[in-house]
Amino acid sequence: MPGVTEIPTEVWQDIITQACTDGGPTGRSLALTSTFFHSQSMSPRFHSVALYSLKQLEDFMSFLRSQPKDCLPRIEHLYLSFVNEPIKPPPKIWRVYSGMTQKMRQNYKEQQKKDWTSWAARFRTCSVPLLTLAAPTLRTLCVVEDGIAPLPLHIPCPLPKLQELSWMGLIEAFKETDPVALPVLQRVHFLHYNNILPPLPSIVVASSSLTHLRISDVTDTDDQLLRALAGVLGVPSTVRELGDNFQDRDSDHAHKVVRSPVLPHLRRIIIHAVPPEGGGWCGSDLVGWEDVIPDLQVLAKYCEQHFDELRILAMERVSRRNFHYPNRLRDDWMDRVQGGSGCWVETEEDEVKREIYQDDPPDSSDDGWGAFD
Repeated sequence: MPGVTEIPTEVWQDIITQACTDGGPTGRSLALTSTFFHSQSMSPRFHSVALYSLKQLEDFMSFLRSQPKDCLPRIEHLYLSFVNEPIKPPPKIWRVYSGMTQKMRQNYKEQQKKDWTSWAARFRTCSVPLLTLAAPTLRTLCVVEDGIAPLPLHIPCPLPKLQELSWMGLIEAFKETDPVALPVLQRVHFLHYNNILPPLPSIVVASSSLTHLRISDVTDTDDQLLRALAGVLGVPSTVRELGDNFQDRDSDHAHKVVRSPVLPHLRRIIIHAVPPEGGGWCGSDLVGWEDVIPDLQVLAKYCEQHFDELRILAMERVSRRNFHYPNRLRDDWMDRVQGGSGCWVETEEDEVKREIYQDDPPDSSDDGWGAFD
């Protein structure tokens, strides 16, 4: 029986690449197994990389700089998460402020600004070379920020092989009006960011090769998203116009509806919506919410009648205090790396099956009046 050293290098590298789909642990374990596997896994062990903090990002780049020159990392899947950074404001900032004098508050804000400037500089120093290194081979990218917005991430060069992009939070690179070239991008999933960004960021509209689009955590109480989707599809932008145009395509009176050339290959849209939290004064925050999903479902019916290749799934999920989205995005990213469907569900029942994280229990001490305790 031949020994492991007699098996061609190409075979080993293919095997190792197929094994390294968990963001890094398998690659590290293989590299520590023996000198032989350390050498064989030099490049393929970086097939998928998951980094969960700026410290990990800095350590990873330092590690790469210490590798021999023949180490050519081939990063195809990248997950970056910055959720629990030390510069993130405390969850009950009003209580911190309530115990401060005006001078103390001013000093606190100045120190926060100084800490943020330092953190952002460190981040740029590491993120730019990482994306430059990964650019030629990168196929999936997931970026998560929560509470340190805007994340100063910029894509320094085109990503010629990027096929799937997902993000949570306010990311500078994904709100630019002139986004970097992503010529083969097919799938985009992002979390709606509190109506601060346009319903469809420029990076989405500029991706002419896009086939799948998912927008999660939609809390709109108006028709901005409906109008934005109708605009890129080239269909009527109001519910009344959409309803007036329901008809049998095969009837004698049917007129042909031509898709807009903006996103000509788009064939699947998933809208994941949740009611706004709180309800406001006398439920004012919920005014208009009851129409959001029904209106989007009218759009879905219209597209189903007029376009064979386009389907829209609009679903309303229950409101939660904590969706555990960083964990969900990580799981969906890893599932896609391993060949699964990830967030690209076919039905609302499929979505329910992926909601495996329990909600945080309500905090009875947080009544919204903490600053006046």
